[in-house]
Amino acid sequence: MARVDLAERYSFVNTFGISVNNVPAVYVFFDDKLYIHDLDSTEGNIDDPTTLLHLMNKLMYPLLQLDSEEAIEQFLDLKQEPQETTKFMKNAPMPLEKYYKNKSLPARALSFIFDKDEYSEELKYIRTAARNSARREGLRFGIVTDTYLIRKYKQRYGSLWFGDAVQLNGFVVKRFDG
Repeated sequence: MARVDLAERYSFVNTFGISVNNVPAVYVFFDDKLYIHDLDSTEGNIDDPTTLLHLMNKLMYPLLQLDSEEAIEQFLDLKQEPQETTKFMKNAPMPLEKYYKNKSLPARALSFIFDKDEYSEELKYIRTAARNSARREGLRFGIVTDTYLIRKYKQRYGSLWFGDAVQLNGFVVKRFDG
């Protein structure tokens, strides 16, 4: 469910008790939570649905599943926007292009989860953090669950990306540091 408010620019407290300083804004309800898509903060406009569709994609699929070395390396390359392979964007990709290129501090958060059942609670927190960050066009969360790939990256990056000698779960944050 969404509501588009095309009122004049002014500051108000909406019916949900949330202060909105910039209008127009789109209110997106997902999983019993309200997300505000303020078009001014995303450099978007009411005629271009790109940033709104990316917000919705990141709410439905907060963790981008990466299933090859090529996908992981492309994901970690901050010079290009991540390729969205979710069901929502796969058949009709809509790149952020100019919105991504205008971001001065792109970032990636990558989780390596060897056993999703054992780390289900941690995975829940990571999904929540990704959803709460969904408005940031320059930030994307990814996940690797393929045990072969995890072992390969553990061998390649060791304690730099993974915990102790036996740990096969890791969390990597990569950001542009100018």
